[in-house]
Amino acid sequence: MKRKNVFLGLLVFTFAFSAIVSCDTSNSSSATPETVTYNSIVGDTTYTLTVTQNPSRATYRPATGDTYVLTITKPGSPPKTSNGTVTVSTQGTDTVLALSNGIDLKVTVSSSGNMTRIEGTITTTAGSEDAPGEVVPETPAPPVGNSVVGTWRGSMTDGTRSATYTFTFRADNTFTGVADFEDDGEIYSDSVDGTYSMSGNTIYIVADDEEWDPVTFTGNSLVVESTGMILYRI
Repeated sequence: MKRKNVFLGLLVFTFAFSAIVSCDTSNSSSATPETVTYNSIVGDTTYTLTVTQNPSRATYRPATGDTYVLTITKPGSPPKTSNGTVTVSTQGTDTVLALSNGIDLKVTVSSSGNMTRIEGTITTTAGSEDAPGEVVPETPAPPVGNSVVGTWRGSMTDGTRSATYTFTFRADNTFTGVADFEDDGEIYSDSVDGTYSMSGNTIYIVADDEEWDPVTFTGNSLVVESTGMILYRI
């Protein structure tokens, strides 16, 4: 198996896997904004936070300037809502969403995509109330054995070219990707290391200071939506 230079490595990872490696620079202002929803509970009260994409961005994860709706639902009472915009920061491996409609109102989202804490004062349609502090995700993230942690492999073919991709995701939010590329009978290989984070079932990958397009985790597979390639656990 031949090793080629960095230029070929970029070619390998661009071919048939552009949904991960390439940053989408198209104008998405006409597309329907995407959303991400977090559900957590405290006692019999459910907190649902829905964050909506600013339509000027093509690739979605919560970002500063996005809008949100925080809905508080309790049996026997009408739902209360709080609307505003988010300011996003990080704290270790967690994402912190500062919500505009309240006092020091912040939501913590873990690296596995769960809303784990709401703190500060919430201003709702029914008035103001203290945030609950620690909250329990309504659908907790699966244990590591059932998570994205592990090794995954997928392949695609285009005429005389084919590529096989093997990705190993580790519990410390780092990963290694290896691409084996065949063109007219010659086989090349390249690899890349980087970091990843998750929000719900979406994986966000960063390598060489580039943010790759997101990948969907179904539990049994990883799906690259724009190319249709599927990677399975090995």
